[in-house]
Amino acid sequence: MLRYVLASVNSATSYFAPAGSSKELIPTCGPHTVPLIGPTAPPRPDGHDDARYETINDVLRRADLYEVLAITSKAADDPVALRRAYLARSRRCHPDKYPENDKSTIAFQKVSMAYTILSQPAMRRAYDANPSMADDLFTSQRSADDTFDGVLQMLFSDFMSGDFEIIRLVLKTMKEVNPSLGMEDETIDGVIAGFRKLREVVLGTRTYIRVLRHELLHLYDIQYSLRQLPYLAVNARLRLTLRFTRVALSLPMAIDRAIEAEEAEKQRKRAAHAAATGIQDGSAQVGKRSSILGSKLGGVVNFLVVALEKSESVL
Repeated sequence: MLRYVLASVNSATSYFAPAGSSKELIPTCGPHTVPLIGPTAPPRPDGHDDARYETINDVLRRADLYEVLAITSKAADDPVALRRAYLARSRRCHPDKYPENDKSTIAFQKVSMAYTILSQPAMRRAYDANPSMADDLFTSQRSADDTFDGVLQMLFSDFMSGDFEIIRLVLKTMKEVNPSLGMEDETIDGVIAGFRKLREVVLGTRTYIRVLRHELLHLYDIQYSLRQLPYLAVNARLRLTLRFTRVALSLPMAIDRAIEAEEAEKQRKRAAHAAATGIQDGSAQVGKRSSILGSKLGGVVNFLVVALEKSESVL
């Protein structure tokens, strides 16, 4: 069991960080000190300076781009560490999380600006040579949300390029431990095939990346938690490995729900058009996007997600 757990966790933690990477993100002061979005406003007595907004206020106070991302210049040489720093900061000041705080949008845009410049070698070299040119360097037409979704798409690509066969391993183990599940190898192969189809859909367009925001960030959190555990914390590692598999299995289910919602909306519009014009649209099935799992396999995966959740609860 110990060998299985440690092997499983080792695979899971390889999704988002390369093996052997030991760089950690630590807040530090960099060599540059220039304003980016004007002077910092004084504290306001409206509740926008309480502990919940610590990251927002810290980002707005910083002028140095490395400090904005809370990463050292040396650590920023590692693209994975830089991406991890960006995700950590952007999530703590995302406007969707703090819609009541108008400063969150400015902070989120500032974090996006810092990541965009520091993640591109030419722009980073120009910034390091002349920090005062930061605003001039940032000429991207992409919104901060587009940057955020782009990083999530890279996370998904890393997951699919990594040893996601851990899903097959966990499912096979469930089959062996509990034969009453009635899970056949054909079902497991179908799930893996579904993930390959998922890769084509998600990496082919960003249409669905926002659908997976919650799940991908949850996977990121689990991976980080696994890295923090003591090496021999067997039960905790097993529990998080099961959780990782459960959340991973929810990815194609989330896309299927989005596809179903799209088709339902199309049907509603066609019905409304027909009612208004008296003309029936004969192209109801034309261009219909097929689901990732299909109804039968989707039902099996949903059952497996519930089973994994119960398994977590007893550990």
